[in-house]
Amino acid sequence: MQQPREILTRYGLEPKQSLGQNFLWDENILNRLLAAAGLTATDQVLEIGPGLGHLTELLASTAERVVALELDDRFIPILQDRLQSYQNVRIVHGDVLEQDLGELLGTGRYKV
Repeated sequence: MQQPREILTRYGLEPKQSLGQNFLWDENILNRLLAAAGLTATDQVLEIGPGLGHLTELLASTAERVVALELDDRFIPILQDRLQSYQNVRIVHGDVLEQDLGELLGTGRYKV
């Protein structure tokens, strides 16, 4: 798994301190999070702040649908490149506090 520094360097980016950006990429921790979520193949997931997409990729391989909501527009191309093979992922640029979640997610239940 690529380290965040490698990905950021490839895209010419630095984390924004103003957003408190830290990137989760340790496979053991990611797998623990995924196990704790108890996702099934029929689950719908809203991921707030997918960052570089490490967790998003695992969510997409498990859940029926993932909506990844990212505030920092600089990460949208990274997410698009990383997740292009997943037809069940929707990447959205925006602030969760300003989103109409009903419009964004539709009806039904979501795990966050």
